[in-house]
Amino acid sequence: MGEPTTVHWHGLVVPGDQDGGPHQIIQPGASWAPEFTGSQPAATLWFHPHAIATTATQVYAGLAGLIYIDDPVSHNLGLPQDYGVNDFPLIVQDRNFDSNGQFAYQATMMGLVPGETILVNGTLDPYLDVPKDKVRFRILNASNSENYKFQLSDGSDLIQIASDGGLLSEPIPLKSIALSPGERAEVVIDFSAISDESIQLHSGGRPILDLHIKKPSQKRQPPLPEQLATIDPFPTDPDQTTRVFELQSMGITGTINGKSFDMHRIDETVPLGETETWIIRNRGGMMMQSGGHPFHVHGTQFQVIARNGQLPPAEERGYKDTVFVGEGEEVHIRIRFNQPGLYMYHCHILEHEENGMMGQVKVE
Repeated sequence: MGEPTTVHWHGLVVPGDQDGGPHQIIQPGASWAPEFTGSQPAATLWFHPHAIATTATQVYAGLAGLIYIDDPVSHNLGLPQDYGVNDFPLIVQDRNFDSNGQFAYQATMMGLVPGETILVNGTLDPYLDVPKDKVRFRILNASNSENYKFQLSDGSDLIQIASDGGLLSEPIPLKSIALSPGERAEVVIDFSAISDESIQLHSGGRPILDLHIKKPSQKRQPPLPEQLATIDPFPTDPDQTTRVFELQSMGITGTINGKSFDMHRIDETVPLGETETWIIRNRGGMMMQSGGHPFHVHGTQFQVIARNGQLPPAEERGYKDTVFVGEGEEVHIRIRFNQPGLYMYHCHILEHEENGMMGQVKVE
């Protein structure tokens, strides 16, 4: 490319200088050789650029992909894990096209113009042949700004088994799964319980993916285990540090705690290895498209402990790196950084991130 870029490992717990944020710029014609050791539970993560002023356009143009982490716990649970047979990635993105069939990125003072077309894994009008058995889907909302509420056309359950940072404690049958930009969910659909020959995954009535149910697989999948992973709550302490992050936007621009992003300013300094409580409030704003902000933190996986004063829903009680905060909502997370360095926290509506709604935390 003729412009700078970075490669940010979204969801990976790595030192700050390996994180691929805006400080690890790769100039045109140059290279970057990060090295790190993955030491976190099995999860579906992703990567995308994170350079100042070009993140939104570069992601829109195609710079994004998935990272799978495997571990013995996940591998031995008997979950569908045959890639391309009963274990599929679903990278969902909305796009507009020009008269030549090329991506047409259009942003206004309101934000990104929503895409008229939804792509799955870069494919127009996608369909998939699936066995009449249990099938696993790793869903990533890789859109710049659109939210999705995934449902099956026949009303069958989506059984969620994992969130951003890995397996949940148990499978959760859901009729719909909401994902804001940056969020992931792993789900299992039991096609053996569906009588139709074809169903559709959709969001708000918009078709996402046609699913054609074929003959049973030669080796039937076992029942899902009742217990998936052990999720130990982060410790609480009366003297624990609490930080507040107030999100506010006006159209495409936004602030966190009344401040617009400054590359040369450290907004928060956090002790390495200490657990804190962060309170994220969405103060709303003018000309908001989605009504909310997906709040993402680099370099760690956190736990959602409260949403509007109540326990979070079961699907939010695993490990997360991105949490949606609707207009007027308040979400409490418990967070701990186990790697040192400089990290970003920001709204994962990429146009908001690029127009002020981002801050920097130094872990030492």
